[in-house]
Amino acid sequence: AYAKYSNNFADTMLIRLTTLCGAGCSNEIIYYKYGDDLATHPASTGTWEPNSVDDWRNELIDLSAFAGQQIILTFISANGYGNSLFFDNINVIENVAPVADFEIMQTTNCELEPMLFSDNSSGAVTTYDWNFGTDALPATSSSSDPVEVYYTTSGSKTITLTVSGPQGEDTYTSMLDVDPLPVPSFTFGGDAIVSFTNTSTFGDTYEWEFGDGNISNEENPVHTYASDGNYNVVLSVTNACGTTTYSETVMVLTNSIADLEHDFQIALSPNPGTNEVIVTIGKSPSPMNQIEFYNASGQLVKSITVESTNTDGKYQVTTNELPAGTYWFKLIFESGTESRRWVKM
Repeated sequence: AYAKYSNNFADTMLIRLTTLCGAGCSNEIIYYKYGDDLATHPASTGTWEPNSVDDWRNELIDLSAFAGQQIILTFISANGYGNSLFFDNINVIENVAPVADFEIMQTTNCELEPMLFSDNSSGAVTTYDWNFGTDALPATSSSSDPVEVYYTTSGSKTITLTVSGPQGEDTYTSMLDVDPLPVPSFTFGGDAIVSFTNTSTFGDTYEWEFGDGNISNEENPVHTYASDGNYNVVLSVTNACGTTTYSETVMVLTNSIADLEHDFQIALSPNPGTNEVIVTIGKSPSPMNQIEFYNASGQLVKSITVESTNTDGKYQVTTNELPAGTYWFKLIFESGTESRRWVKM
């Protein structure tokens, strides 16, 4: 590991090999690197020490020409007013072909949870090429040290490690099944009595918060609201990998007591419809003044003032500007209100 001081001040590393065979034997430099060729880190004018795996580099020197001989290796740092030069893990090994291998150290197979990949390769290895499979963070690595990896999606992952050295390369492949977090979702329908349909996936248990202080652990509950309003309904879904939540606003519009006594005969047609709906009032004790449209989130999206000259009880309403979805028609009479649900395809 080495960082130059600057372009003008750098050091040299040499390795001298001497054979123990008397006069006339080898005494030669088998390794020589200087400046940029030697550096493993950008230049630093301050005191520098390696503090990460990326600050180190593996070097391999072939000594096969001296097989069977006794040798002395002398490591030399030629100071050129640069920074410190660091050596570590110096080994003389048999020059055999690399064999790739690794193990996965984990306490869970869940997505978004850390997993540690550790190299177990053998032989003369100089480079490492990891590929951790689909949707891995990080996706690749060249480190010989253990690598911590997260997966952002579940499913079957293919992990490969390719190692190489003077005698060739080798690849080891292993499969990993990553378990999913739950994916919550639901649909709903009804007026004051709302039926909830759980459309979640990968869930084991469920908890509903209906927005009015009540909860349920049923998979598909039915809940009765006491009053009109917009309620934030939260569904929490849990499995062995954790808990995730999903929420929607449920708009509740109930008929008032006065309206129920009038027994209004109201029809929306066609329902479901597309770009036009006919509102038919079959029985009304008082004139209608206004029609309001609310989306599924309880937002007012359209309002129409009703002409008092209309006497046939039919009102043609264009809805081409509204996107597909579920809507509530709120019919405002002089004596009260009525609400009906309409679906646009």
